[in-house]
Amino acid sequence: MQDLEDFVTKSGKDGFIFFSLGSIIKSEMMSEKKRKIFLNVFSKLKQQVIWKWESETMLDLPKNVKLSKWLPQQDLLGHPNIKMFITHCGGGGTEEAIYHGVPLIGMPFFGDQPLNAQLAKNLGFLVDLEWNDLTEEKLSAAINEVLDNPKYLKDDISKH
Repeated sequence: MQDLEDFVTKSGKDGFIFFSLGSIIKSEMMSEKKRKIFLNVFSKLKQQVIWKWESETMLDLPKNVKLSKWLPQQDLLGHPNIKMFITHCGGGGTEEAIYHGVPLIGMPFFGDQPLNAQLAKNLGFLVDLEWNDLTEEKLSAAINEVLDNPKYLKDDISKH
């Protein structure tokens, strides 16, 4: 995974964003409209974006986005350059992000995910979004909230 390490390292002081909907929800099943929302927002960021996707190619992939079918989630969440984790709020990833002090943008779908998201929000780790109401403006606003609000600095939230 040297290419992944190189991608993360080149993020420099701007860092990187990790986006995963876990293993049950398949990213490739999202609508073209939703996929374009993510691509359009990610393409405007200074940060590198690592996106768990079921293939490693996408025709219109911005240069700052890397796709991978499998990612070492624990290693990425523990990396010093990570800025946030965009997630469905599954139990494992939410717990790992809180452990590492990584702020979340949460879009829970079902099962334990809404409860996990609420817990992370109560702890001050999460900005929540509704999948069915997702727009470029809402996603951009959530990302900017995490990047710009000092309460979401990794060093600050790990003190909770």
